[in-house]
Amino acid sequence: MLSVFFYKNRKVLAFLLLLIVSFTMMGTSSTSFTLNLKSIVLTIIYPFEYVINGIFNFFRSLWEGLGEIETLKKELLRTQARLKKYEELDSSIQTLQRRNAHLERLLDERKQVRYEHVLASIVGKDPQNYYQSFIIDKGSSDGVAERMPVIAYENGKIGIVGRVTMTTPFSALVTTIRGSRTWVGAILEASRYYGMVRGNGMSAHCLIEYVDVGAPAKNGDVVVTSGHSDIYPRGLSIGILTNVQRDKGQFFLKAEVAPTINFAKLENVYVVKKLPSPEIEKLEKEQKKL
Repeated sequence: MLSVFFYKNRKVLAFLLLLIVSFTMMGTSSTSFTLNLKSIVLTIIYPFEYVINGIFNFFRSLWEGLGEIETLKKELLRTQARLKKYEELDSSIQTLQRRNAHLERLLDERKQVRYEHVLASIVGKDPQNYYQSFIIDKGSSDGVAERMPVIAYENGKIGIVGRVTMTTPFSALVTTIRGSRTWVGAILEASRYYGMVRGNGMSAHCLIEYVDVGAPAKNGDVVVTSGHSDIYPRGLSIGILTNVQRDKGQFFLKAEVAPTINFAKLENVYVVKKLPSPEIEKLEKEQKKL
């Protein structure tokens, strides 16, 4: 029965079958075309999209980098400011430590100075005159007077510096033993021979004169004050002998004295509150007239 139906309607069924196959093929072709068109479009657009995304990402990274650089710059400035404060603080601490050490040294020195004195600081010094004079910050209002001896402490020794030659209420002029017009009564500490030490102009060393040519003097001998001038106390260190010479036919030997005090490094001095007695001054004046 069914076979008879197919046989009688075979042409209609064949047409319907062809129609279904055609529609199926058409649907398949349309889908493939759509897919191929989409692939072509994506292939064309992708390089441009890649480049645009790359440029965008570059500028975004650059902007973020600039922001980070600005942040780092501000942080660096803050760090530098803190570091500067720490350096200033460290410098202040070091300055205070040096001042404290200096004051402790002055206290130790003052214990060694057994004379009544005035501690003074040098406020004016001229290296061009080879330290033949300088100015101190103490004057007549502090009890400083002309002809007072000036001493200093160096390397564990008290040495003479010079004497006060002029005063104002708040300062004074000190002429050192290197001054060409300065004379100091001296004695060779070992042999006890006397002499006179005087300045040698622009030389760093002083000269010692009127030492007997027969004195057993040699380089390195210590020279101290004799106390005969009544200006400088007895036994203060002047310096050491150098360049000792003995010329034939001469009554006195020739020698130089390297001062105990290094005038180039001198900062503080002690003015000894001692003046020559009026009797000694009168005798010295009479002796100069002879």
